[in-house]
Amino acid sequence: MQAAFGAQISARTPDACALAPWLGADARGASALARYGQALRQHHARALELVYPVLRALGGASWFLGMAHAYGDAHPSRCADLARFGASLPVFLAAWPPAAAHGYFADVARLEWLLHEAHGAPDAAALTLRDVQAAGAGQVDAWQLALHPAAVLYRSPWRAAAIWLAHDAPGQHVMPPDAMGDTLALVYRSGWTARVREIDSVEAAALDMLAGGATLGAALAAAQQAHMLDKAGAPFTPAPLLLRWLADGVLVQARDGARALT
Repeated sequence: MQAAFGAQISARTPDACALAPWLGADARGASALARYGQALRQHHARALELVYPVLRALGGASWFLGMAHAYGDAHPSRCADLARFGASLPVFLAAWPPAAAHGYFADVARLEWLLHEAHGAPDAAALTLRDVQAAGAGQVDAWQLALHPAAVLYRSPWRAAAIWLAHDAPGQHVMPPDAMGDTLALVYRSGWTARVREIDSVEAAALDMLAGGATLGAALAAAQQAHMLDKAGAPFTPAPLLLRWLADGVLVQARDGARALT
């Protein structure tokens, strides 16, 4: 009965007769079933709007509503928590014909989902400047570190992070002139807020190592090697990197655990 009911409220043209004898096969029953279906699609659209506000702004309200309905048809909810409903949206968009003209939509959605996950990720005691000062630089270099559970690297062939930032804080960021362009970014949580920060290949090399549970010394060595390849001739100074990570709260000692790199 539950399977039949679920199939009918998800259908665009529900058939009350398919639920007989539980539901009367009359106009009243058909109307009630249709209202259930409308409520379901409204919940789907609202759940996606909360997670993907920039995608909605890019596509427009009408486009987003049609996309939400199509996504709900293709990926009915399998979890009691509606916060998980949009997990497959980036993959869906990459293959959905109405989004084909905007290839970057899927990567913007992927970034927004990482932000959504960062917001609800477990907490952990982040490494602080006081911890480093108390231990001494020599000892800290040998510490096995990891990224905070809310921190993850993001890579894209599109300017997805710049596009997201331009919508999130238009007074501080401008839309890039072209959506095409490689992006390296760090998604993390500061306080109660999930954030995005664009990074360069030098910082990415170090964070890749830290995501795998490397020591701080090994991570900074990887950053130095990337610096030699990308910025030959300029001096490498690791202190600003470490200070930024400590300020952002993105490092934990490996025993506290870390989320796998995405």
